Amino acid sequence: MSDQFVRITVDSSDLRAGLVALGARFPAVLARAMSKTAISSRQTMVELISDDTGLSQPKVRENVRVIKHGADGAQVEAKGKRIPLIEFGARGPDPSRGKGRGVSYRLPTGRGVAPHAFIESMPGTGHRGVFERKANAHHTKNAQGVRTSLPIRELKGPSIVNVFRKYLPDGAKRAVEAMKTNLQHEISFALKGR
Repeated sequence: MSDQFVRITVDSSDLRAGLVALGARFPAVLARAMSKTAISSRQTMVELISDDTGLSQPKVRENVRVIKHGADGAQVEAKGKRIPLIEFGARGPDPSRGKGRGVSYRLPTGRGVAPHAFIESMPGTGHRGVFERKANAHHTKNAQGVRTSLPIRELKGPSIVNVFRKYLPDGAKRAVEAMKTNLQHEISFALKGR
């Protein structure tokens, strides 16, 4: 199994039983079961990641998606870069300009403090984040003689991809169980439709 995907597969005995019972209708029934399983597997991973990181489920859901589903299989993947530290309950004077006690935050590993960081909203974009001056940054004057500050960097926490990988074994196990249940349900429903 890849370290980036929850792959949803079907047991060969379930395939044989479905083909015998439904014949040519079986691929459509299998595709419906796969789709339902992919959607529930995505939600399972979203809940696990949300519980682990403390991020809201909608925030996590933006980065976990079903990338294919149908009779030939289904797959759920995580994407995204490292999450800005501001999303992890960052607290501190706003704006502190780096003159306060720093910024505290809560990661899955526990609370931490970035002692020289500050919370700021960027002019122009309005993006709010936790920032820290880069090493050797200093004040200069621009062409108009206005004092400006040299580069700062935004502090970030873990990526959703890394937390997703952590829960792949559990997610894959639940996906297999859900697929078996969904397939049995869809076969039964199709047979009753006769």
